Amino acid sequence: MNYGMIAKKNSTTRSRIRWSADNSILYFDGRALKMNEWKQFIEELVSAAEELLSQRLLFREDGGLPEVDLKVIDDPSNHEAGHYFALDESDSWRKARLTLIQNLTIIPPGNHVVIKIFCV
Repeated sequence: MNYGMIAKKNSTTRSRIRWSADNSILYFDGRALKMNEWKQFIEELVSAAEELLSQRLLFREDGGLPEVDLKVIDDPSNHEAGHYFALDESDSWRKARLTLIQNLTIIPPGNHVVIKIFCV
């Protein structure tokens, strides 16, 4: 019995994942996953998520998302009320509310949205 426990620690099992010779197919437990189909699936998934986000959450008709500067660095030591680091302005909450209201005004007739806006 001790031999079996020591042998188990010093050996590995067969890998559950392997690649095809040309690295285009991943095999997991014998099931094939073609990388080009996987990439296409992910691209379609991200595109559908962006469209839903744009139309249902941001109320944009064009299906696009606004440009976002990802080079902004947050200052966690700034505790001022109404400070929004992406805008780096003191009245950012007011501007964010105005942007939301502007987006709500372009909702097509027949679509009903209920939003409670709290003033700070």
